[in-house]
Amino acid sequence: MPCGVSPWSRCNLACLVGFGRLSCDDSHITGTNDVTTQSLPPEVVRELDLLAETILARAPLVAFTGAGISTESGIPDYRGRNGLWTSGSATPVTYQEFMSSPERRIAWWRSLPERYQQGIERQPNAGHHALVRLQAAGVLLATVTQNIDGLHRRAGTAGDRLVELHGNGMTIRCTFCGTTWPVEQFLPLVAELSEPPACELCGGILKSGV
Repeated sequence: MPCGVSPWSRCNLACLVGFGRLSCDDSHITGTNDVTTQSLPPEVVRELDLLAETILARAPLVAFTGAGISTESGIPDYRGRNGLWTSGSATPVTYQEFMSSPERRIAWWRSLPERYQQGIERQPNAGHHALVRLQAAGVLLATVTQNIDGLHRRAGTAGDRLVELHGNGMTIRCTFCGTTWPVEQFLPLVAELSEPPACELCGGILKSGV
């Protein structure tokens, strides 16, 4: 544990979730990253104490995340003030449209490099890293996410402790046989595509792994 006190005190949780080393008695500072309970907003201290109580009573826990955790990484949410659906800036292609229209599929493939570049420019934020530290400390049994951005995995969440409910946008999957590949494998082929590529194993339709 980061501090020599109760395993799940506010001190240790402050370290794990990214506030820095917290001096438990507020009487000394031992490093440049140290903070005291007096330097944190009262509501944050209350939340740390509540989390400590929950861990003591319920651990190991399961974290469930959605679009909100990735907004600090520059990825818009859906229903917020500037969300993709609220602003009307995104009109997703439905599964039925993608599967029935070769034109829709080739347009999707041709835009893949740009979308991939946008994706890799997004980096995991403090929230993703805090969950990794909580998992490493034995607090989290698993992280379940609705997100397809892959940021939990890139932050270091163990693959066998991560459930991506809607898949991962950085992969390509065959809709027939279910084989999955890293999206990077297809990027060099996009410029030469005249029609949507098919699965090399079964001839099935390929799409994003979501």
